[in-house]
Amino acid sequence: MTGNVAIDSYDLPMKEAIDFWQSKMKLTPGEYNKLSDEAKLKAFAVAGIAVEDELSSVFDAINKAIEKGTTFEEFQRDCGDIFAKRGWGSWRIDTVFQTNLQTAYSVGRYEQMQQTTEGRPYWMYVAVGDDRTRPAHMALHEKVFPADHKFWDTWYPPNGFNCRCTVISLSERQVKDKGIIVETVDPTYSLIEPVNASGKIMPARQLIPDKGFAYNPGKVAFGVNPAPVKDFNELADGIKNKAGGYLKNSNGFTDIQEKPARLTTDSMMSTNGFGSLTIRNHDFPTQMGIFNPAKELQSAWNKLAVGESLAWKEEYAIESLWHEITHNTQKWPPASVKISETKLRITEIVTQWTARRTYPDFIKALGGTASHLASIKSEGLGYGAEIRNFDRLLSALKIDEGALLNETKRLIDAESVDTYRSSLAEWLTKQSGQKKSHINKALALTNKDSGGYEDILQKTGLIQ
Repeated sequence: MTGNVAIDSYDLPMKEAIDFWQSKMKLTPGEYNKLSDEAKLKAFAVAGIAVEDELSSVFDAINKAIEKGTTFEEFQRDCGDIFAKRGWGSWRIDTVFQTNLQTAYSVGRYEQMQQTTEGRPYWMYVAVGDDRTRPAHMALHEKVFPADHKFWDTWYPPNGFNCRCTVISLSERQVKDKGIIVETVDPTYSLIEPVNASGKIMPARQLIPDKGFAYNPGKVAFGVNPAPVKDFNELADGIKNKAGGYLKNSNGFTDIQEKPARLTTDSMMSTNGFGSLTIRNHDFPTQMGIFNPAKELQSAWNKLAVGESLAWKEEYAIESLWHEITHNTQKWPPASVKISETKLRITEIVTQWTARRTYPDFIKALGGTASHLASIKSEGLGYGAEIRNFDRLLSALKIDEGALLNETKRLIDAESVDTYRSSLAEWLTKQSGQKKSHINKALALTNKDSGGYEDILQKTGLIQ
């Protein structure tokens, strides 16, 4: 490195890195792959590991490494059985370990460096410089840019799997005393003739990070809170920006409209499943009092922007939005294929039941915390009677909630919505040992009132 420029040092564990890691959502590979690169930063998945308990074990082992500084060998021992049965070698396991650790520490370091830019306004890119260093990264070694230069929006490390590059901050005096040149022109996408570790000039190439790494993880991670909004148009833009990456279609939200309700039976929010979203600006009478989806959602958005806790209706508005986002991750048949009313009802039950248990991860991705999960799971407004009857059926069948959540997430990720009824009935049959015909009937009649539904469960023998 040029001269004797001092490198900032921070004692481990790094609180910012721990906070960042513990805020991540654990997702299956299928769910993760639907996200934008920036949204992926807020999630954790491992290709080839879809079992929730195994994914949690890997997540916890990395968390342990961040908190306590455990080694790769300890990580490998902690998760050895998970990796061994998949036949993974040390290189692949090391990539999982190093990339996640480097990202967490990089995010934490970025947050720390942001707090010292007044006294240390310049940042230097530092590559390791051995035979494992990528030529493009070596080409940036010891380049110095102002801390607020757009260069860092693309090049703050890690800039690829197993990238070991770092950034150090410099004071005005250090720059002046060492005669360091402060760059002003962003070199991204320029042509370079990189030099490898042996000093050999390599063929010219564009200067860009590896695919999927061309963003600043610290800036994205600590910019999770949405911007406050003044009206519905700004809210719609905020939703497109913050939630569009979750949608399966490549365009995110195609349009978001605010509409009044013509009938009290109109949906509070709705979507076509392909990026079009409608949010009703209407006072719906509910058991929780008047609920206006558009107003409550805007209020929730602005509270999340400043880190305030959400009231019940505000939190439910976020859950409702997440329900519609979930619809946009599902596999829908062509419009020419008619889905029966019963199949649509089962689709809504699967979606609503799942959304009520997974929306806290979405709130976390927006920088907030779900405070009303238990109440919303049992007293949520959408499809209330159907969900209560479905929960009653699950109770009668003695179904484990966690196991069912894994199954409904699999349905949403892998199957067409017109198969949900048959697949769910099959799964419930295997789990409970009850007759499939009885379970099918109970699923088909979840729209009955609670007293009538109890009669159905008794007549089918699902309860005594």
